[in-house]
Amino acid sequence: ASNNSLYLLEFTLNDESGYSFHEIVSKLEEQQISIDTLSLNPLTLDDVKKIVEDQPEISWDLIQRSSVNWNGNMRSLVDLLTQVKYGVYTDTNLKINWNTATFEHIHSLNNNELFVLTIILVHKEPVQRSLLNKLITYKESFQYVIDIQSLLNTLENRSLIRCYKDEIVLAHDSIVQHLIKLEKYDIFAIIGQRFWFDTYEKLLNSNDVYTSRGWRLMRVLYFGSLLNFDSKIYELLNKINEEALRSRDPQKMINYVEDVRKGLILKDKLRYAERIKQINYWLIELNYKIGNGSKAWEILSEMNEYSKKFNALKAILLEQIGKHSEAITFCTHQLELSDSTNLSYDLALNLVRLVTNFDIGEVQI
Repeated sequence: ASNNSLYLLEFTLNDESGYSFHEIVSKLEEQQISIDTLSLNPLTLDDVKKIVEDQPEISWDLIQRSSVNWNGNMRSLVDLLTQVKYGVYTDTNLKINWNTATFEHIHSLNNNELFVLTIILVHKEPVQRSLLNKLITYKESFQYVIDIQSLLNTLENRSLIRCYKDEIVLAHDSIVQHLIKLEKYDIFAIIGQRFWFDTYEKLLNSNDVYTSRGWRLMRVLYFGSLLNFDSKIYELLNKINEEALRSRDPQKMINYVEDVRKGLILKDKLRYAERIKQINYWLIELNYKIGNGSKAWEILSEMNEYSKKFNALKAILLEQIGKHSEAITFCTHQLELSDSTNLSYDLALNLVRLVTNFDIGEVQI
């Protein structure tokens, strides 16, 4: 990070995000980052009138009749104007519900447009044009996509996506919550997840030099998790572990795996218990290897696990975070309980106890 950088960040209050504006500001201030805030006021009807004056398709009477429960959100106005432009509202005596304008706008799309919009949505990150173009050769999308550029042009003209030189993004976060309500969303989303998984898996096995191997690994992990590809996830964890240790920024990869774990917990903590445990152990061991013992201990402490692997890691981490007396007591107690059938386990506990005594100056012991 540079001390000579200025960033302009937009924050929209959204209960589903899990973070309040106060929490975000506190996090920034903890990093000694100064921040100034500016609250944006909702649009007024006078603001809307100025916008509508340039829109010959819509009458001011219709706007006035329909603004009863409007909260001043710009997105509702964008969707309303778009629907009028495309002929959705033709009755001049109609009264429009602005609160449902975005949903009705998305609902008015045809299957081909909905399909491509869903493919972009499930990617979660900005989509590379070169990768999205692979849709035209993907078997399951043949019935929906023939000319992808014309579909992208339509979605952009409808203010549902923004197209840049190399990337495509959703135009507004509210599109997500409305799109997922549509009946066709689930089947389109599964096709999209498979498409992105296959695309990134092929890239992973290629000599692609335009995207980092770490990024490709993380994308395959993400979509593999959504599709419940257990064996692929376990295989990828080892590869990501190797990549993270070589990376200049291993924390970025760790954060990505943590997001996968959170997603599994939110979906069904009991159903995915074994996979969550596997990822927990992976996170503990990698954090330990890069010297972040406190984070590894935090994850371990949240686990409800009683195994030799768990005990060995607990002993190691107690020593690393400086809880010396606890580490010695724990190792001694576990060795007393051991039946000596697992020599590697006993050796690990003895080594931790030895190193801990050395740390506190008990060289004779």
